[in-house]
This record gives sequence, C-alpha cells and structure tokens, in this order.
Amino acid sequence: LTTVANRGGILGIFFAKSAMANGEFTSHQIATHVLEAIRVMGEDAVAIGTDFGGMTSGTPDDLQAVDKIENLWTALRGLGLSAAQVEKISFGNSYRFLVRNLPE
Repeated sequence: LTTVANRGGILGIFFAKSAMANGEFTSHQIATHVLEAIRVMGEDAVAIGTDFGGMTSGTPDDLQAVDKIENLWTALRGLGLSAAQVEKISFGNSYRFLVRNLPE
C-alpha cells in the first residue's frame, strides 16, 4: 500500500460484504477501515471505491444505496476526520487521480 501511495496511486475502499466482512457490518466499521488506510497511506491516497453499480445486496443496512452515503461521511467525521479530509475521501482524491492520468 505504501508503494501505491508513493507512486501517486489511490486505494478505493470497496464495501460490499463479500469484500469487507464475514458477518454483519456497519458504516462505522467501513470508516475504521478508511482511517487505517489513511494511517498507512496518507489522506491523499485513499478513496471510496464503489459506485453502487452491480451491488444489489451485501451492503450495511445504513449504506444500501447511494442516497445513504451521507451515513459514511457522518461516521468518518465522528471518528475525527475534518470536512476537508472527508471531501478528499469522498471524491477529491479520485477526481485528482483521474484528471492527472486520463488522456485529455
């Protein structure tokens, strides 16, 4: 992960049950995964890696659809991330990466 970060890459946190847990899980637990990734990689290398495309089951009850994503942002702020850090995780880092790496 540090190599990815050192080379300007990003890690997308994907939160389908099949990728995150063996049992029930919550947006708070996803937020703790985000914090651990930030600890390892830095806040500029972590992003949310889902667009809900194809995810029809296996998400936490409070994140079953994109209209519930605010629950994750609230969980991240509750764990101490600033509004600017949540903005980076929610779209800023992905946007910056895509602009820098996609052809014009």
